[in-house]
Amino acid sequence: MLNNKLDVSNKEIGSAITDAAENEVILSADLEVVLLKVIEDHDFKNYTVNKKSMMIRGEGFMGRLYEIKVKEVAGEEKLEMNFFVKCIYPGVDVVLFPVRGVFMREIFVYEELSKVYESLQTDAGVPLEDRYDFVKCFGVCKNEGSEALILENMTAKGYKTYNKNDSISLEFARLCMIRLAKFHALSYALETLRPEYFRTKVEPLATQYQFDDNWTRYVWNTAQATLDVFEPTDPRHQKIRDFVDKTIQKFPVYFARADRSVLCHGDYRPSNVLMKEKDGGLSGVMPVDYQIVQMCTPIIDLVYFFFAGTDRAFRNAHMNDLKKLYRETMCTFLKRFDIDLEEVSPTAEFEQDYKDKLDYGLMIGLVFLPYILVPAELAPDLSSAPVTEIRIRGGSLFQQRITEIVDDFELWGYL
Repeated sequence: MLNNKLDVSNKEIGSAITDAAENEVILSADLEVVLLKVIEDHDFKNYTVNKKSMMIRGEGFMGRLYEIKVKEVAGEEKLEMNFFVKCIYPGVDVVLFPVRGVFMREIFVYEELSKVYESLQTDAGVPLEDRYDFVKCFGVCKNEGSEALILENMTAKGYKTYNKNDSISLEFARLCMIRLAKFHALSYALETLRPEYFRTKVEPLATQYQFDDNWTRYVWNTAQATLDVFEPTDPRHQKIRDFVDKTIQKFPVYFARADRSVLCHGDYRPSNVLMKEKDGGLSGVMPVDYQIVQMCTPIIDLVYFFFAGTDRAFRNAHMNDLKKLYRETMCTFLKRFDIDLEEVSPTAEFEQDYKDKLDYGLMIGLVFLPYILVPAELAPDLSSAPVTEIRIRGGSLFQQRITEIVDDFELWGYL
C-alpha cells in the first residue's frame, strides 16, 4: 500500500531473536505520533515504512530495539531514511534503578547535552575530525510508558557492534580510549567555560542505582555465578565471599561525586562502542548507550572497559599503555579549550585514585560480567522475575574471564 500513513511490513529476522521479537512490531501510539512527525519533517509524501525487531537473546534488557526504514516510492526524489529506535519496556521493573529515569537520562544526553557539547567545541574551534560527536537524534518521546529515542541507524553507514565474545584489537581499544578521554574532558571544559549550565544540568546527575536491600540481594545472587566457578575447598572461594561484602559497601562510595568527577558513561565496554572498518582497518568508533551516565570518578569508565571487555593477556600487554594514551589525549584535547589538565586533574591524584579503585574491576566481574557475557541459550527472561531473584549461570567464556580476574586481583593484593 502506497500512501502517507505508516504502512508496516514485518519480517522474520532469524532464530537469534527472542520469540517475542518475532511477533508483530507494534509501537506505542505516542511513539507513532513522534515517528510520523519525523517522517513528515523530512518531506516524505508517498512512502512505505518497514519495522524490524533487533532484539537478541541476552541483549538490551532495558529496552526494545527496532530498525525502521522509511522509503519514498513516488516522485522524482527517491528519499530513504533508516532509523534505530529504542523504546522502554512498559511495565518492566528492573528494581536496581528506575527504568524511566535511565531512559530520560539518555534522552537528555541525545536531545540536549550533545548540542551543548557541539556548541562548546565549535566555540573552541575544534576541527570536525577531532570532535567528540554523537549518533544523530531525530526525535524523542517522553510520555510515561512510551519513552523512546529515534536515532540514526549507524549500520546503514557501515558501523557494526563488536561481538562481546570476541577479543578486541589494540587498534579498536586505542580508538575507544581516545573517545573516552574526549568525553571526560568535555566535563572539565563545560565546568570551566559554562559553569552555570554545568552546575544546574550536569553536576546533579548522580548515579541512579538504588543501593538498598534489593541491591544486596542482587549482588549476592549474581556473585554466586563466580562462587560456582571455585570449589568451596579452594581458598579463593572464601576470599571471594569476603569480597562480596566489600563490594556491596564500596559501590556507592565509588559512584559518589567527588572533586575531580566527570560525567561518566557508566557502561563503557566494547559492545557499547560501534566500529566502522575500511580497507582492512578501523576508520572510526562511536560510543552509544548513555542510559546510566553519572557524575563520578573517571576511573570507573576506564576500569570498566578493561575488565568488562578484555582478557588477561590483553590487559597485561596493553592496559598501562592505554591508560597513558587516555591521559595524553585528554591533555591535548583540553588545550583546545585553554585548559591545563594538571589544574583540573593532577596526574598524581589521578594515579592514586586509579590504584585505590582498581578493584572496581573485580567488583564488576562479580556483579555485571555474568550478564555481559551470558550466552544466548543461558540468558534469563527479565520480564518473568525481578533481577534480584534470578540466578544467572555463567558460560565457559565467563568462567575463563572471571578466573583470570580473580587470579589477577589476588596477585595484586586486593583479594
